Amino acid sequence: MALCRGRVGLLTVAVGHRDAHAALAGSLLSISSSLHLLLAAGAWSRGLIDFF
Repeated sequence: MALCRGRVGLLTVAVGHRDAHAALAGSLLSISSSLHLLLAAGAWSRGLIDFF
């Protein structure tokens, strides 16, 4: 029982890290298309690409 109680803190930290990684991935997904358009517009305005 003592060993299980000692691991509760580790499991809590692990779950927190998992949730933080999931939130980061969701944030990156939500801004990825906007960031792509911003970078493509910048490249187009400099003549680096010929489509936009």
